[in-house]
Amino acid sequence: MIPEALSATSPVSVDGVCFAYPGREVLHGISFSIPDKSLTAVVGPNGGGKTTLLRLMLGELKPECGTIRIFGMNPSKARSRIGYVPQSAEADPKFPMSVMEAVLAGRAGKCGLFHTAADRAAAMEALERTGMAAKAKRPAAELSGGEWQRVMISQALASDPDILLLDEPAANVDFQTAAKLYELFAELSHSIPVVMVSHNLSVVTRQADWVLCVNRTAGMHRLGEVASETFQNSFGATLALIRHDGCPVGGDMHDPVCKHFSRCSCGCGEA
Repeated sequence: MIPEALSATSPVSVDGVCFAYPGREVLHGISFSIPDKSLTAVVGPNGGGKTTLLRLMLGELKPECGTIRIFGMNPSKARSRIGYVPQSAEADPKFPMSVMEAVLAGRAGKCGLFHTAADRAAAMEALERTGMAAKAKRPAAELSGGEWQRVMISQALASDPDILLLDEPAANVDFQTAAKLYELFAELSHSIPVVMVSHNLSVVTRQADWVLCVNRTAGMHRLGEVASETFQNSFGATLALIRHDGCPVGGDMHDPVCKHFSRCSCGCGEA
């Protein structure tokens, strides 16, 4: 259901969408809208359809039924306005590409094959925002997985997107860097809509404005209206709200934690 507070002019509108891979339906009859200037966290179990949903919003996949509109357009036509960070991507060690060149690829839709001084300035600014400016001249193949992930975030930012889609954007980075990135995403959401898939419920409850719970179906909720039962239905597991003062990422907040696990859901390793 699309909340009444979200109008038909929302940047993203999904109506009655179904999608299936061969032999398995992943999403069934989902409808929701993403509000402008907000951070929407997409949560749910592995295999629940979160990444598939982002790929549908990108236009990489087409729904079996229903419609998706990005800024009122078919996703494929709105692609140049979307910044996207996949869950995992690796630099090709055989391709001689510098970090700066990788980020400049995000400007291709705006500048084509030739980069201007303005393009390079935009790329450097994006690298600075992710803490990677000092490695702009480094070969991309020499980066660690976490560093490359930050380059991919920089590439998406350099495209000057009107909406940002993030699939577990901090999955491969250390906790301190992840915290800074999450703050950056929250800052960006003051000017554009940011949609972020995350298993880190500490981040969800601290940074998000809206929570989209996806588990074959989908439900959109304001963060303040989300109860532990909502997370339980989404993850298919029993949840508890605990206070965890020792978490370096979550801080002194109430953190929804799956009782099937004995450690903090932020991944800090603390019990």
